[in-house]
Amino acid sequence: MCDALADRFTPLANEGDSLVCRCPPYRENTFALSFFFLIVEFRLRKGGWCRMARRYTCLIVFNLLTIASLGCGAGASDIGPVPDPTPSPTPGPAPVVAISVNPAVVAIGQSANLTWSSANSSACTASGSWIGSQSTSGTQVETLTAAGNATFVLNCTGAGGSSSGTATLLVTPAVGGAGATLPFVEYEAETANTNGTIIGPDTTFGTLASEASGRRAVQLNATGQYVSFTTAHPTNSIVVRSAIPDAPSGGGISATLGLYINNIRTQSLQLTSRYTWVYGGKSNSSDKNPSDGGAHHFYDEVHALIGEIPAGSTIALQRDATDTAEFYVIDLVDFEEVPAPLTQPAGSLSIADFGAAPNDGTDDRAAIQTAISAAQSQGKVLWIPPGIFNIKTNTGPLVTSGVSIRGAGMWYSQIVGPGAHFAVSGNNNQFSDFAVFADIVSRNDNNPYDDGFHGQAGTGSTMQNVWIEHTKVGWWVDAEGVSSTTVATNGLLIHGVRIRDTYADGINFCCGTSNSIVEQSHFRNTGDDALASWSAVSTGVARHPTNTGNTFRFNTVQTNWRARCISFFGGDSNSMHDNLCSDTVDSAGIEIGEEFASYPFTGTTTAQRNTIIRAGATFVAGEKGGFQIVAIDSPISGVVVQDTLIQDSIDAGILFQGPFQISGVTLSNIQDSGAVMQGILVTSNATGSAQISGIVVLSPTGPALENDAGTSWIFMEGAGNYGF
Repeated sequence: MCDALADRFTPLANEGDSLVCRCPPYRENTFALSFFFLIVEFRLRKGGWCRMARRYTCLIVFNLLTIASLGCGAGASDIGPVPDPTPSPTPGPAPVVAISVNPAVVAIGQSANLTWSSANSSACTASGSWIGSQSTSGTQVETLTAAGNATFVLNCTGAGGSSSGTATLLVTPAVGGAGATLPFVEYEAETANTNGTIIGPDTTFGTLASEASGRRAVQLNATGQYVSFTTAHPTNSIVVRSAIPDAPSGGGISATLGLYINNIRTQSLQLTSRYTWVYGGKSNSSDKNPSDGGAHHFYDEVHALIGEIPAGSTIALQRDATDTAEFYVIDLVDFEEVPAPLTQPAGSLSIADFGAAPNDGTDDRAAIQTAISAAQSQGKVLWIPPGIFNIKTNTGPLVTSGVSIRGAGMWYSQIVGPGAHFAVSGNNNQFSDFAVFADIVSRNDNNPYDDGFHGQAGTGSTMQNVWIEHTKVGWWVDAEGVSSTTVATNGLLIHGVRIRDTYADGINFCCGTSNSIVEQSHFRNTGDDALASWSAVSTGVARHPTNTGNTFRFNTVQTNWRARCISFFGGDSNSMHDNLCSDTVDSAGIEIGEEFASYPFTGTTTAQRNTIIRAGATFVAGEKGGFQIVAIDSPISGVVVQDTLIQDSIDAGILFQGPFQISGVTLSNIQDSGAVMQGILVTSNATGSAQISGIVVLSPTGPALENDAGTSWIFMEGAGNYGF
């Protein structure tokens, strides 16, 4: 001990259990202090000495400086042993605090779970983004209304002192859009009550689950199996999205499925696979030969009015002995309270006045075309009464120009059959409140009149509350023969339409269509882009003007079985916002692209407040992004993408692709989470740059950022980027 303190004490001798040391000649003083729970009184005298018991060690302060010794005697001759002091109470261990927040990143208005616990503590106090006394353990939901880092600090105290823990939550600006406000409620089969087999989730091309909404569905393989839904609101209608097998040689089969309401079979729904089952792999939309393999496009829909059903009722789809398909796959149902039919406008003409009879199975083509011509020449509205009106042959479209055609409602007035197609021209075309259910079973791009509606709509035209199924395209807004000096479609408004089960696009604004809008509409199971603005330079007939000022807003797109939810191909100052895209089977969710011989992008192209879920699958041409900017044919510039939510992309979340230059592109406030591959992918042939800020990449399976272009691509980073 004296050796350890040689700078302070001089060793003299060992005496029993004591070590005698000569103290340096410090000034005589007396101290009393507590150290290691001992109270020691000692006296140091000038030139004195001290004895240190080996079992003790202590600190002494001279002039507030620290020296060591214990057991010093009161004088030079007092060298007896020092008695044990009375110990002080032993304090407990220090508190231990754990605090976490999940998820670690949310958008404004979203919630996160804050969880905390502590040991050895008796009281806790919160500070930072929460305040006040807290229990020593607990959990609570935090909903933040301001962007930035929210810091949650918890300080806990106990007998052993105090300790703190901190959790940080990144709150991003509100992103994404809710899509259309729809009059029906969609129920997923896999979340309903069932004794069938839940299939999926699966994104493998060619599987039944991969084409289902949410990549899951319910398969009924045996008699007595069912899916049962409990209605949360009154309904009087049902739409069932389902799949049944193809015929062995192709062409489809028909089969019934029991509809049960409150445990009573009230109807036999008539299902068919006539409009489904395409073969030949991803790139094929017309092969109906099962021997070619590569089956896809499995789902179709059936709808029915079912009488008034109150909220809280059970509606079931059940396979009984009389339902003979090998299997039934139920993806989802829609329940809707359909309003009463509209009445005929005063002063209008009716197709019934010209011999069209509802529900009689006869061909009404001639009567309807005569009625259209009469309404056009007289400048009157043409009325389609409730009922099914058949056009049994596809010998050409119904020709309309500058006519207003109205029905009693899309659930009531129906034009049905192989010839249910309209060729549109002229100004002031008005279509509202009826359905077009055609009979297209494969894609033939050489026949434009396989579309529900085809042609340019001039100025002042609208389409509202029209339901289109089993066509090639819902409406191809073209401009056949329009030149750069001729006005194409301008100011077309499409509102509240439903386009489903097509072999190509839902709506394509092509060939100079400008200042036109699609809004509050629903698209499901389209065989190409659900919504596209294609500023085509030419279709081989004439040079078109560029598409300018088109807008796609507040639309919902689901389960494209081919291509994208929304695309812009060239054009001037077009925009898309507040759309919801989910479950594309084999391509991107949203694309801004220079391909298909398009005009350059000019002005500012904007995409904002869009939501993209489970999109971006790999197509035959390579990887695709949930959101992608691709310069395949020519350079791209002037693009603004902001406030976008991208979730669970099947390939990359965000993708940039060349080989042409991409510049003047700004991305901000984008949350990209759960990508199966990369969060952000820059392909090897990409060149250019993008300004990015507020880009949050969360939990990709692959790299958060993969730049395969190396120095040919530059990200100019602003504030708020996270995760890469």
